[in-house]
Amino acid sequence: MKSHLFATLIAFAMLAPAAAQQRQVPTNVTSLAVPASVRGGAQWSQLAAYINSLPASHRAGHINLVMNGFRYAPDIETTGEEDHWDTPLEFVARGAGDCEDFAIAKYFMMLEAGIAPELVRLAFVFYTGDAKALGATTARPKRTHVVVLHYQNIGDRDPLVLDAVPHIAPLSERDDLHLVFEFAADGSYASAVPEAVVSSRAIGRMVAKWTGVLDRMRGDAGQEAALVALGNRGQPVQMAQAARPR
Repeated sequence: MKSHLFATLIAFAMLAPAAAQQRQVPTNVTSLAVPASVRGGAQWSQLAAYINSLPASHRAGHINLVMNGFRYAPDIETTGEEDHWDTPLEFVARGAGDCEDFAIAKYFMMLEAGIAPELVRLAFVFYTGDAKALGATTARPKRTHVVVLHYQNIGDRDPLVLDAVPHIAPLSERDDLHLVFEFAADGSYASAVPEAVVSSRAIGRMVAKWTGVLDRMRGDAGQEAALVALGNRGQPVQMAQAARPR
C-alpha cells in the first residue's frame, strides 16, 4: 500500500514542468497531498532519490511541487511554540509546517539534488498579498515570509522564487514580495534593506533560529550529508554578513 501511494505521488509530480523551461506549474496538480507513507527520515531519502533521477533542469520544479503537497499549519499547532523552525526531517515527519519549514525543506532538497550551494539561498521577505494564497487560514495584508531563491548563475540578478504559490516565477515578477535579507547554510547572510526597515536585532533573532536548525541537523546522521557538501560537518556555523550573490 505504501509503495502504491508513493508511486501515485511520483506519477503526479512527473506532470510538473522543468523550472528552467517553463516557469508555470500546471494548476491541476498544485493541490497534491503528500500521504503519510512518504513522511519521515527514510521517505526523505526516497524523495531525494526520486528527484535525483530526473533531468537536472526538471528538479527545482518538482521539488517545489512535491514539498507544497504538505499541509500548512502554524507553529503553535505543530510544536506548541509561537515561532519554531523545523529541520527537513522534522518537517516531513510532522507532515505540516509554516512558511519557513517549507522553505528549509526545499532548500536542502535542492542541495541534495546537486544544485550548487552558491546558487540557492533562503530569503526572508515581506509578503503583501493575501496570506490565504500561501496556505494560511487567515488573510493579513502584510506578513513576514520565507522563500527559496534559485539563481541560474553567479551573475544572475533575477532568481527564480520557490514559494507556496502554484508557480515558480522570477523575483522581478513577484510584486507581492519585498526582499529583506538572504541567508544560507554556509553561514553567510546579506541584507537587502537598511536597518531602518529591519533592525539588526530582528535579523539576529532570525539568524539564531537558522543556526538552531543547522545545529540540530548536525546531530542527525540522516541529515548531515547536506552539511558535508557545504564543508561544515561537525563545526558550529558562524553567521557572517557577505555580499549578496547578485
